[in-house]
Parts: sequence; C-alpha cells; structure tokens
Amino acid sequence: MNPYRKGAAMLIRLVALGLVLFGGLNTWLEFLRERAGKGPVRSGPVLLFGLLTVAGLVLLVCSGSLARRWTEDFDE
Repeated sequence: MNPYRKGAAMLIRLVALGLVLFGGLNTWLEFLRERAGKGPVRSGPVLLFGLLTVAGLVLLVCSGSLARRWTEDFDE
C-alpha cells in the first residue's frame, strides 16, 4: 500500500473521529443540560451537532476510498 495513501487515510480518520467526538459530546451535554433543569432542549444545536456526528461517521466509513481517490497520482 502506498505510504501517501496510508497517511491520507489516517488524517481523514482522525478528522472523522474528531467530528464524531465533538458532535456526540455536545449533543450529550445538551441533553444533560435539559435534565439538570436549565431549560428545554434547543433543537438548533442538537440538529447541528447531530449532523456533525453523522458527517464524521460517513467520513469514517468512506475514508479508505477517499484516500485512494486523492492519492491516485502518486501510484505512478
């Protein structure tokens, strides 16, 4: 396997895991804020952070094919 492809896949997976952690943690904290009695769940932030989590999961699943597509020129 091309070392550039490994590096690109690792970088994409790192970004994807960051998105999943950031989005999931903030969504969880929003629900905990509601449980603590600080007000109702705000749908805007929950939707935004939920979309970040889903985008991170999609990137995580597609990271291998994205890395292969981005490093095709280095195979020659």
